[in-house]
Amino acid sequence: MEDLNTELVKARRGPWLTRSSGILLGLVLACGGFLAGIKVQQSYGPAANAASAQQQQPNQQQLAAMMQGRGGAASAPTTGKVKLIDGTTIYLETADGRVITVKTTETTAVQTAAKAQLKDLQVGTQVSVQGTPAGTDTVTAATVTASAP
Repeated sequence: MEDLNTELVKARRGPWLTRSSGILLGLVLACGGFLAGIKVQQSYGPAANAASAQQQQPNQQQLAAMMQGRGGAASAPTTGKVKLIDGTTIYLETADGRVITVKTTETTAVQTAAKAQLKDLQVGTQVSVQGTPAGTDTVTAATVTASAP
């Protein structure tokens, strides 16, 4: 029994909160906070706001179409040089080197200094296109305006 008491005294526990356990607890709390922040960002961050903005976009396009009296929404003009004309499709090269596909219809107005036709455009002509975006690099043109040479 004496050996047992001697061993118990030797094995006496120190304080449960030591420097290393405090550091470990701090790391666990920091990691938990980081993971919670990720979850909040996924739920309420810019990506969630972008998704809700995309859901509202068709209503904004419909409003713009009603205000303009056209069948589609207007976008900012796309400007570039005519790279190729293939039938009723114009391929524009923008200043940053992208090639934009411009689809024209019978109602697309092509203008220079005076009203013109699509066939009057030449490769290399600087043009400005106003129309409805139909994808990342495609526009359905309402108006194609050629700049003076």
